[in-house]
Amino acid sequence: MRVSGALLALPLLAFVSTTGCMLNYVLPNRPTAVVQPDLKLPKGSRVAVIPPTLYGYAKEARQSVSNNAYTAMMASMLKAGFHVVERSLVEKAVEEYAKNKSFIKTPGAQGAVYQESSDEEEVKIIDLVEVGRQLNARLVTAGSMQTTSGFLSSSVEVRLRVTDVTTGEMVSHCEASGAPSTLDSCAESMSQQLSVRMVGVPTLNLH
Repeated sequence: MRVSGALLALPLLAFVSTTGCMLNYVLPNRPTAVVQPDLKLPKGSRVAVIPPTLYGYAKEARQSVSNNAYTAMMASMLKAGFHVVERSLVEKAVEEYAKNKSFIKTPGAQGAVYQESSDEEEVKIIDLVEVGRQLNARLVTAGSMQTTSGFLSSSVEVRLRVTDVTTGEMVSHCEASGAPSTLDSCAESMSQQLSVRMVGVPTLNLH
């Protein structure tokens, strides 16, 4: 026997009407990145990936979530044909930036929140362009992940962006919410959209 979608929704509507509560149900949302229309990149462009800033995660889970997110962002760029800067070099560049520059307090067009420890309060805002130049990168990927818990499930809000070091402009952006795998989808969409912008002579990998 076939049951219509309207009939399937009746139990949920009855629950809402009797309890006055609405479930934190997250509808599927397929992330799609937006890319600057006239963007052109050299083949094999060099990308620095900064792990996303985390909000709302338990202290004991933060390192694991950060590592998984970084891996997804890095792998998608590699798969798309980009040269990805080693994570240890990115961390070293941020440390050097900290020694020579005062961390700005308010994020601007080039700013990115960088989480240095497992405490949410201990975050710093860095200049993506300056750090990217230190790493001889053409692009820098950064963003954030925020988790929210609902009645039956939890969801993740993902915001990723890519900054062109040569111009200081944001050239790609992806924002979506859903399951934890939403970040993977966002990262894949961004890398695929950016890969078709690569033309001309391959860049030299100096490091």
